[in-house]
Amino acid sequence: MAGTVGATVPLLLVDGTGDRSWGGLRRPPVHPHVLESEQAGHALTVPGPMARSAEVLGRVRAVVEEFVRVTSGRRR
Repeated sequence: MAGTVGATVPLLLVDGTGDRSWGGLRRPPVHPHVLESEQAGHALTVPGPMARSAEVLGRVRAVVEEFVRVTSGRRR
């Protein structure tokens, strides 16, 4: 999150609690565009059946689509 405070352009943060390079959100997000997936690592995969990782990627896709829609001013 360092460097994101005061961002002047739309910013979407996507990561997981299992990503040691990220460290997880230690405080509430500073803006509304954050997706943090439980147990997901840097590659956004989670332990267990591959279907769980596919679910994470499906949520990422949905959040990215919504982010683009909201930040571009397009309506559904």
